[in-house]
Amino acid sequence: MFAHLDSLGLCLSLAAGLCHPSADAQGPRVLVASSLREVAQGLDAQWQAQGESPLVISAGASGDLARQLIAGVAADLILSADIQWIGELNSRGLLEEDSATVFAQGGLCVVAPKGLARAALFEVEMLSAGEALLPLPSSEAVPLGRYVKAWLENIGLWEELKGRITVVVDARAALAAVEAGAVPFGIVYLADARRSDSVEILYEVPQDQAPVVEAALGVPQRSTLPGAGARLRELLLLPAGRAAIRAAGLDPVQRVLSAQEVSFSPMSSKHPSVLGPVLLVSAKVALAVVLLDFFPALLMAWVLARRRFWGRSVLEALVHLPLILPPTAVGWLLLLMLGKGGLLASLDLLLTFQGAVLAGGVVAFPLFVRPMRTALEAVDPRLEAMARSLGLSPLRAFVQVTLPLAARGIGAGVLLGMGRALGEFGATILVAGSLLGETRTLSMAVFEAYQLHDDRGALQLVGVCGVIAFIIVFCADRLGADRSGAHRLGDTVNERTSGGAP
Repeated sequence: MFAHLDSLGLCLSLAAGLCHPSADAQGPRVLVASSLREVAQGLDAQWQAQGESPLVISAGASGDLARQLIAGVAADLILSADIQWIGELNSRGLLEEDSATVFAQGGLCVVAPKGLARAALFEVEMLSAGEALLPLPSSEAVPLGRYVKAWLENIGLWEELKGRITVVVDARAALAAVEAGAVPFGIVYLADARRSDSVEILYEVPQDQAPVVEAALGVPQRSTLPGAGARLRELLLLPAGRAAIRAAGLDPVQRVLSAQEVSFSPMSSKHPSVLGPVLLVSAKVALAVVLLDFFPALLMAWVLARRRFWGRSVLEALVHLPLILPPTAVGWLLLLMLGKGGLLASLDLLLTFQGAVLAGGVVAFPLFVRPMRTALEAVDPRLEAMARSLGLSPLRAFVQVTLPLAARGIGAGVLLGMGRALGEFGATILVAGSLLGETRTLSMAVFEAYQLHDDRGALQLVGVCGVIAFIIVFCADRLGADRSGAHRLGDTVNERTSGGAP
């Protein structure tokens, strides 16, 4: 026994060594906002040119990266698109003294999908014309959202447009929505727009109309390689690093961030409850997914349970693919098909309730099929044969004999599929965005509460999700547990056909 434990320990040690190379083999860890990834890549090239190991770059939202440092994650440098979070880290004593520095500036612009040829005709007032949605990150959690809100308030369009804003994850997602043709206009970072081949810049926001877009860095106190953070900061502020900043479409600056510049802590905001609207939208999406998936799933379950043909295994694998693929991958594929030039572009489903239903339906489809197939396989096919021998058509035999016997398992499939649709996030946020009262479901509300650092609100929403999930799983388990009726009838048929009955 102990020999087996020793072998297991050796295997775990080897696996840990393979998954986590020694610190000597890794370069410094850099936390970087998604919109500043190109800056980090340029810095990495300059760092390696000095004969150093490649940087370990971890990209994400500025707030998420800051919360990682607050939670105790070690890193050597943080590049943030949000100076408020750098100020928050600095005020908590988590950054080296005098390391918090504004290192780049940029601007905002209005963009449209490329090829519409209307740059010369565009006027700012056109943003408020029509009913088109405006994809933006949260104006309270993500810096792009704050910058755009401040600009629209300054020119008097915020009140007209705020009801048409659909919340997306970050600045890159806002740009992606325009690139896909989901919206006629978008407001994004000028640097991001200049790097895109799929959008056309219609209007560059004057610097005197909006807050200056600034990026800041800091050297965390808790590092992975002592001294590396200070060296990286110095390198980025030198001419070679400034060239990397320019290459990313930003203007290099250097200004030590003072505590007085941080007007509020992003950790202290209070946010109203959205439980009622998101529960209603979640229920509507889940019920619509049931209507969308039920009959196709039942047909697919019947084919897999009752038919044997060449390619059946391939079909089964394709049916279950959304169960294995990351939801974001499913969402990206749907975005390609529904976006400009896609096979389903004419349906115009992006950033709509119908888009949320489609995304949920695709991801939940395998969970409808699996229990239904199991339930149908549990019904002896000779029962249908007997019904047909008594004059029933194949369809009536299926409806009047097989379906009642498989009803509990089919019901379990409906519940599990509906539960998966309720919990869907990754595909839906890419395809439908998050519009309160339209596409914002429970899972999206949890994510936005996390983005807004509203831990109390997030806990409330997670508690509701947990209760709903428990009820669904419990009921599905109870429904799927007893198929004894089908088995008893099947046993009776076996006895009679084998002559065992009196």
